[in-house]
Amino acid sequence: MYSLLVSAHDQFSITTITKITNWKKVNIDEVFESKRIDDAIKIAEDNAIDIFIFDMDMSADDMLMLLKWLQESKNLSKTILIVKEEQY
Repeated sequence: MYSLLVSAHDQFSITTITKITNWKKVNIDEVFESKRIDDAIKIAEDNAIDIFIFDMDMSADDMLMLLKWLQESKNLSKTILIVKEEQY
């Protein structure tokens, strides 16, 4: 079984991602949620996260914090970045 962490700036995005899929059907038995990058990092440090889903609609500072943490932690988890803006 696997674990998933969804981090987005708004609860609507988090709920949409976490409720749209039957995660148990794809062998994901734990789904964690976070609205802030520092909270997501804390969750990842305390739990073995296999898949990260991050909303790209975050501040540049948060994105840099996330990328720095992923690099420094040598985390081998799969990371999915979601972009929902037309400008990207």
